[in-house]
Amino acid sequence: MKKTIFILLTTISLAMAGPDIGDPAPNFSLPSSVGKTVSLVDFKGKIVVLEWVNHGSPYVRRKYVWEQMQKAQRAAKRMKKTEAFEKNEDAVVWLTICSSAPDKYGHMTPDQINFINRREKSAADFYLSDESGTVGRSYGATKTPEIFIINSAGKIAYHGAFDDDTQEPGPGEKPLPNTKNYVLQAMQDLVAGIPVATPKTDLFGSGIIYDE
Repeated sequence: MKKTIFILLTTISLAMAGPDIGDPAPNFSLPSSVGKTVSLVDFKGKIVVLEWVNHGSPYVRRKYVWEQMQKAQRAAKRMKKTEAFEKNEDAVVWLTICSSAPDKYGHMTPDQINFINRREKSAADFYLSDESGTVGRSYGATKTPEIFIINSAGKIAYHGAFDDDTQEPGPGEKPLPNTKNYVLQAMQDLVAGIPVATPKTDLFGSGIIYDE
């Protein structure tokens, strides 16, 4: 039974049209786990990483257990604007978003979210709850983990997987060695003021269960 559920969760795909590479990123306002409402327009002129998450997903769990996601989050915090930017300040903002509907796989309360963030030592700037699924649907998000990166002009510059490790997670299984981190490379390209070398990659992971 568990295997059947796992297969279902990793193969769910909703036919939703989202923005393509080069399209303007849909604006949104969502509540954060710390009680602050966060809007995309708050970060106008910055590079914004949107990480769709479900901490019950084995694909997401592996990224966090082996601290791959947190390392990328910390790297984002260290990235400074180059001469191509107006001010010498943090260039990258990292927003983690959960679109799991209430009572659905992956949904958590703010207290549960904050506990997970402390336990996993998340370095994301905010964890946002998209309980209605409006934001996820507007982006066409279907998987966890799934990443969108928005450039300083407010356009989609990257969409796809976190890295190229496509193996099915097993209990305690280590990530594949020498994987290519698409997200880290995309952030580095954008901070350097050059186009993202690989702007779109294939998705794999657990399906997002939206409110019906």
